[in-house]
Amino acid sequence: MNSAITNATKDMATNSSVNSAITNATKDMATNSSVNSAISSATSGLASKDYVNGAVSTIAIGGRNIATKTNQGTTGWHWSMKTGDYTMERFDDENGIACCKFTRGKKEHTGWSVIAYDYINRIMYKTSTKYTVSFEVKSSVTSGNIMCSFRLSNSSDPLTNDMVMGSIPTANTWTKLVCTLTTVSKFPTDTNQLLYLTGMNSIADAVYIFRNLKIEEGTKATAWTPAPEDIEEQNRLARINAIKDLQKQLQSEYNENIAKANKVYVDKYLPAGSTAKVNLNNKMTAYTTAYNNYNKYITTMIADSTVTDAEYTQYSTYATAYATAIKDLAEAIEDANSARLANVYA
Repeated sequence: MNSAITNATKDMATNSSVNSAITNATKDMATNSSVNSAISSATSGLASKDYVNGAVSTIAIGGRNIATKTNQGTTGWHWSMKTGDYTMERFDDENGIACCKFTRGKKEHTGWSVIAYDYINRIMYKTSTKYTVSFEVKSSVTSGNIMCSFRLSNSSDPLTNDMVMGSIPTANTWTKLVCTLTTVSKFPTDTNQLLYLTGMNSIADAVYIFRNLKIEEGTKATAWTPAPEDIEEQNRLARINAIKDLQKQLQSEYNENIAKANKVYVDKYLPAGSTAKVNLNNKMTAYTTAYNNYNKYITTMIADSTVTDAEYTQYSTYATAYATAIKDLAEAIEDANSARLANVYA
C-alpha cells in the first residue's frame, strides 16, 4: 500500500515547475523562455514531494509492547472504590506524553480501591510464562506495597499471580514501578482480564499521573514503545491526515492557477475567437473538470477514515488526469501569451 501512496502522490500535479510555468507566463507577459523551460521540466516529474510516506516515516517503531492504546490520555484507565469518588483527565507531561491523571474527590474512601487498565491484549498471553509490567507514576502522596496482577475487574479469574511492584517513596516525582508476573498454568474461560493495581493511597484529593505503561514477555523491563497495533493505527491516521493536507494544497493551487489563466484569457491583446484563446478556454474547462473529479474522489475516499489498495489505485488515476490537465493548461497559457505578445508588438 505504501508503494501505491508513493506512486499516487508522485502523479499529483503540485510540482513547483508547473506552477512556475503559470506564474511566469502571467507575471510580466514579456517572454516565453521561462515558461518553455518550466513546462519541459514539469513533464518529466510531477509532484515529486512524497507527502504521505513522509508523514508515516516519522513514526518510530520500538520493541514489542503487548498493551495497546498506551500513552493515549485516559483511554483504558479507570479507578474503582467501594466508596469514594474521583475524576480523570488527559494530562500532557513535560515531554508531551498524553498521560492519564486521576484526582480523588472529597467523598470519604472506605474498603477496596483498584486502579485498572483495560487494554492488556489478552489473546497474546501464554500459560506459565513470565511477563514484565512497567510504568511511571507521579503522585501527590506517597504509597507503599502496590500490588499488580491481571484479573477481572471484580478480582476473580486471575490470569497471573500477584506481585509487589514497589512503593512511591516521594510525592510529586516520577517513579518507575516494575514487576514480573507469571501466568497461570490453565487460563480461565473468561477473557476480560485487565491490569489490576491495588495499594495506592486513596485519601481525598490524592493525584496520580500515569505514563509509559508497557507489558512485555520476559523478565526485563525495557523503554516504552507503542504496540505494533498502535503503530499500524498511527500509520493509518498519518496517511489520512497527509491526504487531507494534500487536498487543501490542491484546492488552493486550483484557485490560484485558474486566476492566473483567466488573467491571460481576458487580456485585451488576446484576440477574441483566436485559436489560442479558444484553446485556453478549453484547457481551463478541462482543468476544472479534472480538479473537480480529483477533489471529489479524495473526499469520498477518506470519508470512512480508511483507504484500501483499490482506492489508492483509483486515486492514482485521478491524480494522473489532474497532472495532465495542469500541464496542458500551462502550455495553453504559453500559446495564448505568444498570441498576445504578437499583438502587443504588431
